[in-house]
Amino acid sequence: MKSLVASRARSFANLATAGVLGCVGTLIVVSAWRADASPGDLDATYVPIAGCRVTDTRVATNVGPRAEPLGPNEVMTVAIHGPNGECTGALAVPDDAVGVALNVTAVGATATSNIRVYTADLQSPPNLSNLNVYPGAPPTPNKVDVQLSSSGAIKVYNFKGTVDVLIDVVGYYSSATLLDLANRSGAAGPQGPVGPRGPAGADGSDGSDGSRGFSAWDVIPSGVTVTGNFVFDQPVTVANNGDSYSSAVTLPGIASDVLGTTDVNFAPTGNALVWDGDDDCTGSANIPTAPAGKVCLYLVQTSNVNNIAGYGARLGDRGFRVGWSDDGSGAAGQSYRVYATWAYTAP
Repeated sequence: MKSLVASRARSFANLATAGVLGCVGTLIVVSAWRADASPGDLDATYVPIAGCRVTDTRVATNVGPRAEPLGPNEVMTVAIHGPNGECTGALAVPDDAVGVALNVTAVGATATSNIRVYTADLQSPPNLSNLNVYPGAPPTPNKVDVQLSSSGAIKVYNFKGTVDVLIDVVGYYSSATLLDLANRSGAAGPQGPVGPRGPAGADGSDGSDGSRGFSAWDVIPSGVTVTGNFVFDQPVTVANNGDSYSSAVTLPGIASDVLGTTDVNFAPTGNALVWDGDDDCTGSANIPTAPAGKVCLYLVQTSNVNNIAGYGARLGDRGFRVGWSDDGSGAAGQSYRVYATWAYTAP
């Protein structure tokens, strides 16, 4: 599979430009983006290739359809899409390429001139130079990025005299995303061996088949119970006596159903602080359990709080919240403490 470079090139119209008889560089604007994002009209993904020659106008080493130098004010059209010159097989530029990265070399100029490379959609050459040449100069190369025409071609213009032109493709710009490009890989290879025995998974797997159990990004399997601790212990600046506070708990997986207020409750403890006690919560702080579809919390310790309850949260299928109110002492900066254990069983 081709190597993919995570950069987005903005607008080819200005990538290979400079004043006449001036040198040109390559302008690439890099911005943050996701690999699976859909490119915009001016976005493209750069795909480097090993390099191949698509054109050489010299008679002795000819590549491509032309075997004579460009004359004065002459334009040569070069096809880029598909197999062309030595760019065949895996090196062929695909039909969805919107631009191409080239090494363009001028050889044997008979007059001071400039070479201009541009999209074949233009009817006349722009006043922009990519290479500057003169008689007796050594082979003159330059890196040129250029937009492709709708048919996947470019044009090359010579200003004065005659000159041979060599064009090598070193990469192309695709309108596809990185994930689309990655999916163009060949057939999958043979299945590798099963990994070593892992630890027992939370879903009951013993790891003998190399399984990892479910992760935080998986739905918690039906009938599986997950457990954890809830700890809130920090100073809080009290604005008003009796103000309410809460803290979120994230499950180690995704609940199969969104958790609502009636699904998240403390176990009855005889403690007046717990006002949503649920008789279905029959475990203990040391061994928390929960019936299917519910979260049960087991109070361990509190300080400076009243009216403790569990309820659903914006996390929805990924967690729940524990809430409480100030005990009325109103001491700014005092420490509020709620310790509990909890259990959730997937229905």
